[in-house]
Amino acid sequence: MLFLFSKIMASLFTGYIVYELSEKNPLKQKLYKKKRFYFSQMLESILKQAGLSWTIKDLISYQLGAIGMSFLILMIFDGLLGMVIAGLGMMLPFIYISGQRKKRITEIRLQIPSMLRRVQRGVEQGLGWREILLSLPGAVSKGPLRDELTRLASTYIATPVLKERLEEFAKRINMSEIDSFALTLGQSESSGRIVLMLQKLEELINREMEHEESRRMKKKAEIAPIFPTLMVLNIVILVGMPLLLAFMGMGTVFSGDFTP
Repeated sequence: MLFLFSKIMASLFTGYIVYELSEKNPLKQKLYKKKRFYFSQMLESILKQAGLSWTIKDLISYQLGAIGMSFLILMIFDGLLGMVIAGLGMMLPFIYISGQRKKRITEIRLQIPSMLRRVQRGVEQGLGWREILLSLPGAVSKGPLRDELTRLASTYIATPVLKERLEEFAKRINMSEIDSFALTLGQSESSGRIVLMLQKLEELINREMEHEESRRMKKKAEIAPIFPTLMVLNIVILVGMPLLLAFMGMGTVFSGDFTP
């Protein structure tokens, strides 16, 4: 335990020395700022895709709290168990972010067909992109996709460059279905072509959703028998073990020498 703590402190100290040297070297300082900028952009993108309102400072604060909690766990629990629990605790903020992102993706995926049908109807009616985009939030249920479509419409009104706004929209969500949707609208020119491509895209997404649902149900069916087995095993252990111990105790008594 003490050795592990010493290694962590030595790593932190080495990192601090490298940081100080890079601050005094103009070339390294420039490279460090460039890397820090890309790293900050990556973290901001991850937080946006998870639908969280955290800032990078919030994430760092939570991560430091998780590290502190992991040190406490290492002090309380010894051996492999303590290291496993501490490792999970250290990753807790990113585990939470990953869970929120998966939940957000699931909610968005269910609303994509409604969004596609609304765009098709708007194009068939001869509406402009401003009217179509403004109508999209009302075509889906309340949730993350409605929020993103509202933002898409407002940014398009401020700067009406469809391709750029769609790329920003797809980047914030980071889903293959939304990427295909943005690419379809950005590259299409005639209304007939847009409708045809959107219809094919909707069919593809529906097939993918059906495949995902069947795969989820199959996985659930494979896991389902495990829980009754575990319950039976627990009952056997809770009921059978005391009886077995009692029987073994009685056997010990009867097998001993009887002294009047």
